[in-house]
Amino acid sequence: MFKSILEYLEIISNNLIKLDKSVGFSGLLKYAILIVVIIGLFNFKDVVKSGIEIITELQEEIHNDKLVKRDELMGELLPLLSEFRGYCSADRILYFEYHNSKENLVGIPFKYMDLMLQCNRYGMPPVTNRNFRDINSGLIVGLYEKIKFGNYVYCSGDLDHSFQISYPEIHAFFSEVQDDTKQRMFLSIPGYKQPLGMIVIEWADEVENRDLEKVQEASKVFLPRITALINSKVIN
Repeated sequence: MFKSILEYLEIISNNLIKLDKSVGFSGLLKYAILIVVIIGLFNFKDVVKSGIEIITELQEEIHNDKLVKRDELMGELLPLLSEFRGYCSADRILYFEYHNSKENLVGIPFKYMDLMLQCNRYGMPPVTNRNFRDINSGLIVGLYEKIKFGNYVYCSGDLDHSFQISYPEIHAFFSEVQDDTKQRMFLSIPGYKQPLGMIVIEWADEVENRDLEKVQEASKVFLPRITALINSKVIN
């Protein structure tokens, strides 16, 4: 059998050599393409079916790879947030990501944010995740515009009337879903073209002279690290 295969391959090889000599390599390539096209026309349905199956398998493989990267991101991000929280002497850090899920009638996408991770000090109860799902960025448009280029917004407590006046929507939202924290700092997670998300640092007590400079300096170290970690999980 092996001898027959070799003889068959030798016949094909000799015929290809003769054809190459008579029509040249370019002509041989044209004949090969023509044969492939003819085979494809006679087996059009099978070719399309095979193509769809290949594309579906590739999509599933890419999706599975993205899920693996998501798990890796969450696992590696949590200790980083814990370190950030400890450095700020905070009681909790909330990590939000922006996402698109719908468009208006002219095709402009709505921007939402979801709470993806939270890091709490020992004894500090976690927040309920369902309260922080699909938050329309319209609620934070003023806050977003303030922090997106590296600034921060600070709420000094329940009686911070300046914060309430400047950002009434986000104040009302947090007041409704949380009552165990008093002071918050809002920071943007920078991205290449636009912010990737938002960090909220929370304290359960009201300290009049909190060292905000220390927290801001910490953010200059940790936010680029968070951005770099997120970008390292991107699948092109």
